[in-house]
Amino acid sequence: MCVRTALPIVFDAHHHVCHEGLSSYEHESVAEMFYAARETWENSEWQLVHISNGEEAFNDRKHSDFIIAMPSVYREAPWIEIEAKAKEQAIARLQAEWLVTD
Repeated sequence: MCVRTALPIVFDAHHHVCHEGLSSYEHESVAEMFYAARETWENSEWQLVHISNGEEAFNDRKHSDFIIAMPSVYREAPWIEIEAKAKEQAIARLQAEWLVTD
């Protein structure tokens, strides 16, 4: 639908793994979907992706307080939207733990 209407797709890795019954964000289809979504953005520097984690298990559709797992391909995402119950704390934790600069 987004391709036909020329609207950019916001890829949601958690909903993808839940829908497909995957056990890891490192499944090849996660990267494939990330890059397919990127193609719908007029400028790849604007690409927005979405992340959440399961509350009680990896594939749990209920959202957790924090983001513990993140697809490695998301290191290429210029913008990541975080959905977590402890919103600001989850973002601060990610900034400290995941966004390590070289």
